[in-house]
Amino acid sequence: VTQYEMKTVRMLGRSYVTLSCDISDNYYVEEAILSGSDIPEERTEAAELKEVCEEILSDMDAEDSSYKKEKKIHDYLVEHVAYGYPEGVDSEDSTAYNAYGALVKGKAVCNGYAQAMKLLCDLSGVECEMISGRADGENHAWNLIRLDDDAWYHVDVTWDDPEPDDPERLLYSYFNLNDEEMALSHVWNAEDFVPAEGTRYQYYRKNDLYCEDMDDFREKCEDIFAKDSPESFQVQVGDYEESRYSEEHLQFLFEYSGARYCHLQTIGEAPYTTLYFTLDY
Repeated sequence: VTQYEMKTVRMLGRSYVTLSCDISDNYYVEEAILSGSDIPEERTEAAELKEVCEEILSDMDAEDSSYKKEKKIHDYLVEHVAYGYPEGVDSEDSTAYNAYGALVKGKAVCNGYAQAMKLLCDLSGVECEMISGRADGENHAWNLIRLDDDAWYHVDVTWDDPEPDDPERLLYSYFNLNDEEMALSHVWNAEDFVPAEGTRYQYYRKNDLYCEDMDDFREKCEDIFAKDSPESFQVQVGDYEESRYSEEHLQFLFEYSGARYCHLQTIGEAPYTTLYFTLDY
């Protein structure tokens, strides 16, 4: 709604409200791709957005599961979008808040990430909703996704995208969390949204990268380096404390990997904390 006008007719004892609405670019893109409708000539941004969406969708197979489609969308946004405003920090460019800013201009804030996620999910047949609440003391937006097990999950692409931007680093700390896990860092009015109770498609559990404790983590590292010499790797641990995962207690990584240098970054709230390691050989 862009504006409204209210008129009261006293003789009739009635009031009339006239709403003026702006149709979003997302609507025209969905109608064009899913129904074959034409985009009006004056909606040039919708036409640009459609081209980008078609390019992204071309990387998806019809037989892909909802999880695979969701992950491809998540990874695309992390790799191609940077957090911020297209015209700079002081800009009031409204495209930062929508899918056009994220997918065409490559810069957006949380609402732009969430809109882009929903648009691409809608186009690929994955059920997705936007959710709003607060995180880090600020208003925030992210998504709810329904996957192949018919359960709902939270996904926050904004918080999985690092600042400063690093297209090479793909994190999944906020990819397919349930309500309990998400509530450690995000706040929302649960009554307004569908419950997210899924666990099967939480990234680290699905990919056997979740470690209950230090012993489990050490065993996982031994297995990783027995097969490969990665420049980076990530796991999630369920017993994180800074003292427990200090440099002193991680010396075995050099023995297993043969690396000369190892840098650890922690992401997420305990007890579900992601450990992201960068190694130099």
